[in-house]
Amino acid sequence: PVVVGPDRVFLTAGYGQTEKGCTMLRLTEADGKIAVQSEFTHATDVFGSIEHTPIFYNGYIYGVRLDEQLVCLDLAGNVVWTSTSANKFGSGPYTIADGLVFVMNDSGKLTIVQANPSAYVQLAQAQVIEGHETWGPMAIASGRLIVRDLRRMMCLDVSQH
Repeated sequence: PVVVGPDRVFLTAGYGQTEKGCTMLRLTEADGKIAVQSEFTHATDVFGSIEHTPIFYNGYIYGVRLDEQLVCLDLAGNVVWTSTSANKFGSGPYTIADGLVFVMNDSGKLTIVQANPSAYVQLAQAQVIEGHETWGPMAIASGRLIVRDLRRMMCLDVSQH
C-alpha cells in the first residue's frame, strides 16, 4: 500500500493478477465506522507492480509495471507517461531523490530519469553492475546510491559535483 493523502491508499497487485493490477481506495469515517470506496481499478496492463512498491512523489505515482516500463500515474488513475517499450527495466528496483528517478534493469544498467509528470525524460544511463537479477531494493543517502545483484553490492556516488 502507498498512502497518497490523509484519506487515500493506492494498492497494486503483480503476479497472476491480470484483471486487477491497481486500485485507489478512499477511506471515510462516519459514526465511528470506516467506509472504503474504490475510486478506480485498473488491470495490470495499466499499472501493476511485481517486485517493488510504487512511489508517491509530488502528487504522482511512479513505478515499473508488469510490461517492464517505468510509468507515471496521476491520482485519478490516468497514465501520464510511460518509458515506452524501447526503455524497459524488467523487475528492476527504483527510488526517487532530489527530483530524479533512479531505476535499474535486471542486468545492472542504471538509468536516471526526471521525476516529473511532463514527460519521460532520460538524463543518463550506465552499466553499473555486471550481474544478473539486480532486483534488490535500492537505498540512497548523502549522495550515495546502494545497488546490488545476487552476488555483489555497490555504493555509487550520485551527488552532483
